[in-house]
Amino acid sequence: MLARLDEARRELSRLAVVKERLRIARDVHDLLGFQLSALVLKGELAARVMATDSDASRAQLTELTGLAEHALASLRSITLERADLHLEEEATTARSMLAAAGIQARVDLATPVPRGLGGVLAIVLREAVTNIVRHSHARLCTIEATRDGGTYRLRITNDGVRPTSDERTGTGLTNLRSRAEEAGGRLLVHDGHDRFTLTAEFPQAQAADLADAPTAA
Repeated sequence: MLARLDEARRELSRLAVVKERLRIARDVHDLLGFQLSALVLKGELAARVMATDSDASRAQLTELTGLAEHALASLRSITLERADLHLEEEATTARSMLAAAGIQARVDLATPVPRGLGGVLAIVLREAVTNIVRHSHARLCTIEATRDGGTYRLRITNDGVRPTSDERTGTGLTNLRSRAEEAGGRLLVHDGHDRFTLTAEFPQAQAADLADAPTAA
């Protein structure tokens, strides 16, 4: 019995280490993936306009410095309690990133965000916009929030879809599906002709339960 108890303790310790590694990996992806992609984009844009428009180049480099500072703060926060993420703030950053890539953004987030969903919705928006900038030839991106009865939906749509590849089914979407399910919702993907739509939907009753749930120590 003592031997079995010792083995069980070792297994619990191993599982705790694995769980923490998965948490860190997911946080690195969620927090830094978007910001690092934005850094690359701003740097490339600054280099392209440097010879013809020095003022625009300096503006891009200034934004790049700010993004780098945010990325550093995000990296430091991974080992601490994560600060709350907000959908409206992410939408502002998404507009800037899309504009830098030459993509028109139409944003309608007038529908109030249910309690408890701000963080997961911000992460969905980050991943969606990162994928649009990196993996499409988009000229238009639509970001809209709607409420249908008791269901809240965040829908991100873009044109300029490239031929289907493994990029569309990578770890990013898998991670988002996991995040949505943990928050009591689901992630829907529609890859049509020249149009890609990502929809995160959540029953608002479950969102309220999530907001009222006690935080783990």
